[in-house]
Amino acid sequence: MKGNMIDNYAVIKQEFLKNPSVVIVSACTNPPQDIGSNADNISWEGKSPDEHSLVSMCGVDFDYAESMGIKLKAGRAFSRTYSMDIPHDSSGTFMINEQLEKLMGTDDAVGKQLKFGTTRGLIIGVMKDFSYQSLRSKIEPLVVWIWPAKYLNFIYFRVKRGNLHETIASLEKTWQKVMPLYPFDYQFLDQEIDKMYRVEERTGTLLKYFSVLAILIACIGLFGLATYTVEQRRRELGLRKVLGASGSSIFRLISREFMQLLIIASLISVPLSVFMLQKYLSNFAFHIQLSIGIFLLALILAIVVTGLAISYQLITAIRTNPAKSLKYE
Repeated sequence: MKGNMIDNYAVIKQEFLKNPSVVIVSACTNPPQDIGSNADNISWEGKSPDEHSLVSMCGVDFDYAESMGIKLKAGRAFSRTYSMDIPHDSSGTFMINEQLEKLMGTDDAVGKQLKFGTTRGLIIGVMKDFSYQSLRSKIEPLVVWIWPAKYLNFIYFRVKRGNLHETIASLEKTWQKVMPLYPFDYQFLDQEIDKMYRVEERTGTLLKYFSVLAILIACIGLFGLATYTVEQRRRELGLRKVLGASGSSIFRLISREFMQLLIIASLISVPLSVFMLQKYLSNFAFHIQLSIGIFLLALILAIVVTGLAISYQLITAIRTNPAKSLKYE
């Protein structure tokens, strides 16, 4: 909100709620994916003087929890039907998350007194933990409470599912009716969250293309190595066939050597891959767990790719008349 948008927030909210495309409207001081932290400004009964943990905070409007789909572990959300929820000078009510409840050393924080900065009041609800920063970070203790409209910076509204283009056009029409001097400047929350992981998405795309390229180069190398091996051992293969060796036994003999090379390569690459992946995943507080199944699948695919890469030369050599091979030698 810029300029006199803040002074007209109540009117903006009222007009948007008249729009049939809008489900709920609220506002806050910080974007829900970028809530800041404070220290030493919070206290509760029984807090140790040595406790200096960071506690994130956010000022919000009514309907914030509902608009963001925040689930409650206990208690209730802010409501205008409770006069105590409306901020008065240095009094108000608070909603906290599960991490802050744990920090307080209780499993039932609802009804307890809390002081943050100059505001003192009761905890009315405990929100289930949700990530309000990048998934690289652990979920920190969080407290939210109702702030006067003049301190709120962002308007958020949830719209109905359906034709998005028609919805946006309808919202813009409503906006121009209320605030004609300001452009209808909007963003989608999911797109703002996606920006936090743009580096990972680009890295993933690059790795995908380079992996395909590496596999193609490896296949070409295997094909060349198979051609060289067959040519070097053409006489041996011819003698084996003359002496009664079957095509399948010759195929197993040659392919076994390639599989031994594949196993050696796997013994080198798998521990290295585990180390690099674990190091990468350690950058995220929330991440998948590496399982042996991933590497077994990779090994099976490598065996299949290796088999396909060398099969042509081996089958050609097996089908060649041994007399020609011996004559050539």
